[in-house]
Amino acid sequence: MDAKLIDMADGVRRFAGDLDGYTETLQLFLTKNNLAEIRRCIETGDEANLKEYTHALKGMAGGLGLLRLFEVVSDVYARLRDGSMTDAAAEFAPVFVVLDETMQTIKEILA
Repeated sequence: MDAKLIDMADGVRRFAGDLDGYTETLQLFLTKNNLAEIRRCIETGDEANLKEYTHALKGMAGGLGLLRLFEVVSDVYARLRDGSMTDAAAEFAPVFVVLDETMQTIKEILA
């Protein structure tokens, strides 16, 4: 696994060089990241919405250059999509760890 959490250069490039737009979107990501929805879906067994929210998180991570988060979410999403996920709570545990690390790093960047 790549140790780098965030590739800001790639993220800014995806925002056509708009650093302000990129940092504003990072700020928004801190509160609009689907974490609560994903946890609710795991708790209630709502697999259809879990796929949807996980796919959206994967897209956000990729678009913002959140490298490790994109990697772990992509792995979990692939198992959701192909039906091989057996224990969502356990399989999402690495996502929650990396999401927390990523959010902490974003807070440090924005400070």
